Amino acid sequence: FDFHQLVDQDYAESGAHIVYGTNGSNSFATQNSFANSMSETNLDGMYAYTGDVLAQDGTLSTTRFNNGNANDYHTPKGQSLWQQVFNPNGRGAGIFVQMNWSCGDGGNVRCNEAYAAKDAGPHKTQQSLFSVLIAEVGSKTFFQDRTTNVRYEQEYDGYSQGHVMRGEHYWSYKRRSGRTTTTDGAYATTDASPQLSFGRNPIACHSGVDNGCFFGDGQSPDSSTIGAPQVAVVSTADSCFHGSIPGNGCGGSHNPGVMHSMAESTSPTEPEWQIGSFNQGIVLQKQRDANNQLVEAINLEGATNSWRAGQTTTANTWSGKMIGLLMTDVNDPTKNAIPRSFNVNDLTVTFDDRNDRVKFVGTDIDIEKDIGTECETNSLIDCTATNAFNHWYHALGGEAGRDAGLQFSNTSASGTLQFGDADDSVDQPYDVAYLDYSQQTGVPQRRPWTESAYLNKKVFGAILKDGVSFRGGAACSASDCPTYTNTPYPNGAEAAGAIVTWDTIDKKDRDFMSDNTTEPSLEYMSWGIWAMANSDMEAAGVSAKQAAAVHMGTWFAGDLLDDSDWPTEPRIATLAGMAMFDVFARIEESGVTNSYHWTEGGEATGSVQFNNTGGYIVSIRVSNLGSENCPSSYCGSGFDSAMNKAPLGHLDWQVDMANTNKNPHFETPQSGGSFSRVETRLGTPTTWDYKSMSGSLYGTGDHIEVGAQLEYTRQTINEMIMLRGTAVLSE
Repeated sequence: FDFHQLVDQDYAESGAHIVYGTNGSNSFATQNSFANSMSETNLDGMYAYTGDVLAQDGTLSTTRFNNGNANDYHTPKGQSLWQQVFNPNGRGAGIFVQMNWSCGDGGNVRCNEAYAAKDAGPHKTQQSLFSVLIAEVGSKTFFQDRTTNVRYEQEYDGYSQGHVMRGEHYWSYKRRSGRTTTTDGAYATTDASPQLSFGRNPIACHSGVDNGCFFGDGQSPDSSTIGAPQVAVVSTADSCFHGSIPGNGCGGSHNPGVMHSMAESTSPTEPEWQIGSFNQGIVLQKQRDANNQLVEAINLEGATNSWRAGQTTTANTWSGKMIGLLMTDVNDPTKNAIPRSFNVNDLTVTFDDRNDRVKFVGTDIDIEKDIGTECETNSLIDCTATNAFNHWYHALGGEAGRDAGLQFSNTSASGTLQFGDADDSVDQPYDVAYLDYSQQTGVPQRRPWTESAYLNKKVFGAILKDGVSFRGGAACSASDCPTYTNTPYPNGAEAAGAIVTWDTIDKKDRDFMSDNTTEPSLEYMSWGIWAMANSDMEAAGVSAKQAAAVHMGTWFAGDLLDDSDWPTEPRIATLAGMAMFDVFARIEESGVTNSYHWTEGGEATGSVQFNNTGGYIVSIRVSNLGSENCPSSYCGSGFDSAMNKAPLGHLDWQVDMANTNKNPHFETPQSGGSFSRVETRLGTPTTWDYKSMSGSLYGTGDHIEVGAQLEYTRQTINEMIMLRGTAVLSE
């Protein structure tokens, strides 16, 4: 892995430390542009963050409660603190998240800003990491169930004492595209761009026979005050499981985590899994509460000075959408993964105040090609080489062997995609039935809840649920389709994933942004990042395994604009916000066309024009896409309307809902015998544009918020660019 390329100034909040860059030279051996500027100060600074952690003096604090200046604290950019609930009557939910981007400039500038010897845009230089850990903590009394979740078993008897942990960690890492052996070393082309690696690990902590895994309370030995737990050692399994017979001591084994690298398979018939473990210390960090007092803990509930205080009251069931690029490995020598739009058109988010859990359920799922369903359903479009559709993407002409058996068609999924579990009508069940899947003896009546955490309606997330069938995977049939059941999976396919809010991070890493825009302040909705990986999306009867993954898709959901709150008089709601896109491109340089995959964001502006009959027109513009600042010539990733290499600039979407009656959901319509989503420009070369928008209105009549799922593709016979993302805007 190239994790070292993510080591930049985002981690330097505690002081100087080692920084890595990739723009110093074309030679792999000498490319680190910071190599000659590192000194003893930087080496010593490697321990500065550890010093802040051990000081426990509030230096690593969130500004959520005291509205302080984030620059006064040393929490790294792109990382949350591990927020953990301790529930005396059950399992408390906890969450830790990391979302980082880096483009080889040491984190000193955004990916598209000028810096030192920059000679390429983010399509070639950007690497990124998405990591979500969700854990449950409670007395061993509440962990007597037995589960094979994530390839391990653990249970505690009903006699042992102390607090322990169980959870899951999902991560997805994307190496930078455009790698060569010259710039990236001997292994650069063994897995050509774009390449995703993803993994899942069980999470636990080391306990003892007569104690849990949390130690110390920050008080003197003779103090009568009980303080908060101070430290623990987190790992992939507790080294001291013990069964139903008291006094037997520690049992079980130290089970490792699992990882699957999307394209690092030495055998195409058997995706290569790696296993491993770790031991990581965690240390309590004091926080500033609403009174700016340094405290060890902050209540989850309460009218004041709590996680849920001061937020706008909204419904506990939200509606929204999800989107991202599903990148599918094709097992051919070039390893140029194929992107398809993964659209979850109906997302329901359910909040559980009773158990502090959240559930995401996605239905009406489409996995679509570059221009949606137009090739199949629009009589005016014939996606052939004659009509100048992209040869590589559609396997036309000389690219016929590119798909390597992949059933590359549009598909609508008949199942659901679910993250987490929640039900505020019951207490979370702990003592649940166990099923030995190796014998396939039946279906369990109850299952352990999939991990999720709901602290408030800004900070929540969940892990992809086991046991949920996902049918219609575009590359498989009903009889041979990846099925989300507990391991070992009957059909040999395994899936994992996570979803989380953007606001889980205190100090956001904005290196992917093309401008200085920040997210809007949202009262009635939230948005964030999701990921999902599957070890096999191959067709039935094909022995080769074809892994597929959404690395960093986007989602939004909120409390819909109700009929009773609908504007009764004509008015224009002027909106501002930001957009984030999952981007793929095929770009030709010096006669060679390569694939690139990256994240890009920019300013979003728009309006909702309400009439007096319940209708409206929604317009959104996203600006500054494809911009760059290389010193000599354009080095970015965009194409202008004539398909010349140039910034995309701004893109506009509009949906006319003027003739509807108080419908908060909008979508680019089909009109007549053709779609308004497709535009062609005849010339040399012939250029095709595809554009679609769908979304929802949230809030009240005098405060409108909008979430929109945005799709855009521009292509010729040789080159193309696909953007799939989300815009969130507010008055």
